[in-house]
Amino acid sequence: YCKISALRGIIMHNLRKILPLYYDFYIVANEKSFSKAAEVNFTSQPSLSRNIQILEQELNLKLLNRSNKGIFLTKDGELLYKQLDAFFNQFIDFDTIHFNEMKGTLSIGSTRNIADNKLVSYLTAFTNKYPMVKIKIFTDSATNLNKFLNIK
Repeated sequence: YCKISALRGIIMHNLRKILPLYYDFYIVANEKSFSKAAEVNFTSQPSLSRNIQILEQELNLKLLNRSNKGIFLTKDGELLYKQLDAFFNQFIDFDTIHFNEMKGTLSIGSTRNIADNKLVSYLTAFTNKYPMVKIKIFTDSATNLNKFLNIK
């Protein structure tokens, strides 16, 4: 019992540490590009690259081959990608079943510049995913928004 419990603790500790690395590998492999994966998932290309290098070191496996023409999965990378695809798709299925029915109102405070240049693309994806959510957008200066939100 003690050995099993200790082993479970080690596995869970490692999983907590390595799961974000698995996800970063998955999104890069899925997009077949560091830059596309970074853009779609609102992170940076160097962060993804660093995390995949760390994952390769942790697993002692080469997962990707990088070239001028893009990235290519190694055989180990392909095997891992297939397992992660099945794993992460379980969450997507759960999300589709349980959260597409989300209803209510989302209120957003934003500066005009952000509202005009960035917010539209985020909200388009959000409203496609959650069509029953009403969105209210308040635009004002950053100073007034901070006062409204009581941020010092």
